Amino acid sequence: MILCNYEEKEKNIIMAKIGFDLEKYLRLQSERILERVHTFGGKLYLEFGGKLFDDYHASRVLPGFEPDSKMKMLLQLKDQAEIVIAICAEHIELNKRRGDLGIVQLLHIPQQQDLPVLL
Repeated sequence: MILCNYEEKEKNIIMAKIGFDLEKYLRLQSERILERVHTFGGKLYLEFGGKLFDDYHASRVLPGFEPDSKMKMLLQLKDQAEIVIAICAEHIELNKRRGDLGIVQLLHIPQQQDLPVLL
């Protein structure tokens, strides 16, 4: 469908107002992950790109996305799934810091108190 300038402006205004629907994201992602778990007989390994915690870039570019949206989604699944957070051993050995916050990655994980941490 080709939109004239007026329709395109209206569409952009509506999109700017709606932004990112966090509740819809949490609901749909959780549902889809659980569907995949059941499809594969109760075991599913997922890798998440980007930051699980404090994703300030995504929250800036997606109005409505909160810095901990991915973590909120995972916490909805904590009673139905085992969640393991992995960190590169080399990053631990090198005491690697997050570029955006300047804190050591390993020290950042225990602050997330709703999940067990396995190192």
